[in-house]
Amino acid sequence: MEFIVLVALIIVSGFFVTSRVNNLEKMIKYQQYTLDQLSKKLGVAEHPINEDVRKHLQEDNYVKAIKEVREALGISLTEAKQFVDAIKNENK
Repeated sequence: MEFIVLVALIIVSGFFVTSRVNNLEKMIKYQQYTLDQLSKKLGVAEHPINEDVRKHLQEDNYVKAIKEVREALGISLTEAKQFVDAIKNENK
């Protein structure tokens, strides 16, 4: 009986955590949108790495683009891939 209660508690906790993570992801996306809008209005220049990434993508050198982003920004492989993918998809 205690096992069933424990499993039910774990499942409910899992749903709660998943729901909270989804809400946080939505908040982050909204904040990113707000920052993008502010930077456009204020005329803030984008990071110089963005132009290098576009150049590498035009040359079909996806891996080199990710490598340069990692070196320039000091971020993880996953974050660099997401960064490059965002630039790749910005004109689609």
